[in-house]
Amino acid sequence: MAKAKRYHYITPDDYLVAEKNGISRKALNDRVRRYNMDVDTAIVQKLKARTEFEPTWQKWKETCEKHGISRKLFYHRIQVNKYNEEKAATDPVIRGGYKPRRAVGVWQQLKKK
Repeated sequence: MAKAKRYHYITPDDYLVAEKNGISRKALNDRVRRYNMDVDTAIVQKLKARTEFEPTWQKWKETCEKHGISRKLFYHRIQVNKYNEEKAATDPVIRGGYKPRRAVGVWQQLKKK
């Protein structure tokens, strides 16, 4: 029979094992309590390195700054929106949020009266 997975309760020994594996106390708590990862996986699975994005940012930093694009937005466009690097660095930033056409049309009609 398979061993049952442990969720939510982290023993002091689990913290020690995680620390030996390079996982901080906060990261372990987040994995188990926020992301619902079982304790046994959370204490042994290595943290993802964030440095792999840095060379890409350094390459496109000047272009992004010229177009008013922050590092966070550039990263989001590549990771979430699946833009290629050039498009992520050069597409204009939409400011002011979403304005539905209908609401704008109604406002213009009221303004004319």
